[in-house]
Amino acid sequence: MAVGKRNAAKLLVPDMIVENHEGVPILLVEVKATKADSRTTNQVTNYMRYFQTLLLREADLPALYAMIVDPERIQVFVWDGNN
Repeated sequence: MAVGKRNAAKLLVPDMIVENHEGVPILLVEVKATKADSRTTNQVTNYMRYFQTLLLREADLPALYAMIVDPERIQVFVWDGNN
């Protein structure tokens, strides 16, 4: 398992990226100290679009999931390529 530090200077980097055994990202996680809102959802959608473009070269692209964690709830999303 690879562990790295978050770099605030980089754009489109979620708080955590979970990879499968081949090193392909399968889950993007965004953690918020306060209640998540529509800006958070938009942020995660942008992550998903960005990672989808990175993974287009993968012939057997696995499902890409996202998780938003805030003090009140945990939401899990499946990316269908558009939404």
